[in-house]
Amino acid sequence: MIEPARPWACLFVGILISAGCARATTPVLTERVRIQNENHNAHSDLGARQHTALDEDDGNIDLSKAPQPVPAGRQGRWLLFSNHNHSTYWDGKKPLTVMQQEAYLQGLDAFALTDHNTMRGALSPEFQAPPGHLTMVKGMEWNAFRERGEEVVGHASLLGLRGNENITTGLSLDAMLREATRRNATIVINHPFTLNNVWKQSEPDARVHGIEVWNGWWARVKPVINNDKALAWWDKSLRAGRRLTALSGTDNHGQWYDDISRNVNIVFAETRDEAGILGGIRAGRVTITKSPTSGRIYLEADANGDGQYESMMGDTVPRGANGVLNIRVHVLGGQGKKVVLYTAAGRWRIFDVTKDKQIISCAIPVRPRTDFVRAELRRFPRLNTSMTAISNPIYIR
Repeated sequence: MIEPARPWACLFVGILISAGCARATTPVLTERVRIQNENHNAHSDLGARQHTALDEDDGNIDLSKAPQPVPAGRQGRWLLFSNHNHSTYWDGKKPLTVMQQEAYLQGLDAFALTDHNTMRGALSPEFQAPPGHLTMVKGMEWNAFRERGEEVVGHASLLGLRGNENITTGLSLDAMLREATRRNATIVINHPFTLNNVWKQSEPDARVHGIEVWNGWWARVKPVINNDKALAWWDKSLRAGRRLTALSGTDNHGQWYDDISRNVNIVFAETRDEAGILGGIRAGRVTITKSPTSGRIYLEADANGDGQYESMMGDTVPRGANGVLNIRVHVLGGQGKKVVLYTAAGRWRIFDVTKDKQIISCAIPVRPRTDFVRAELRRFPRLNTSMTAISNPIYIR
């Protein structure tokens, strides 16, 4: 006969098991709580530590006072713009006031509030009176609801749309695009290859202005978001002759792992307001970086061969008589990484970055018909897990 276990023995074994589990899990939980606390500490460095812990980012360079290159004769400035953010006005976990404080303290110039299918946040007093120099960009993220029996066709950010009325979720994709266009929205396809929520169109609609090629962490969410595929889709559209602006989106819902300054856009804006930022986006004057403290790249071209690099991302330059175009890439904070140049023919050349402030100059061959040149900054050019920065193209006609 087996004697039943005594209660005190069961308690003793339970304590031992619990202690062992605590020893095994404490470091992970402590790290998670530490990062969560830092994200809610308005006086901490809200970006750098999280990037180091969660996305293997070595970006810890203070670029706040680094001169940002502006071609001669251009009027405007580069602004740090966080796109695709959600607040408690829909399904976000943080109030808008907290998000504004975090954005301001991290040195962002602007951010877009894109709550799902609602403009309530844009009507709030805090949206109208952000702290300091922070510029708010009005928007909403349109999507359908499978649980309501609606056809799921993907997500799109509608930035700067006129009026305060929501665009209903029951519309077809074509009807939504028609209404957003009527209201002068800057339309951006968000995470086009999200698991179970793929953008319905095989090619971007002609009414679309941009594609979110970088959502959240570059590689860690690949099975769900697939940034690699979004980047390739955008590149395919460029090779087909389309002009579409590549953008990043934090998809920040205020979770412990979210960060409003993760993969931000650097937009060249003629004015420091919503109209200036959206004008820069529509013109393609955008370069993307993993964080405000990570490496950046700025692409310029000498359009007429006079030695002056007056053309910038988003510009269209003539092909030239000799079949080449002189370009240069300004690299800030990229030491130890690689600059990768792409044209309509594919990857063209890889350059080593040997110091944090470097200018890479070269002459690229131009194809007889439509062409472009764009740049990426990576640690390992042939691995899709190492993205640091993406420039938009200079177009060649």
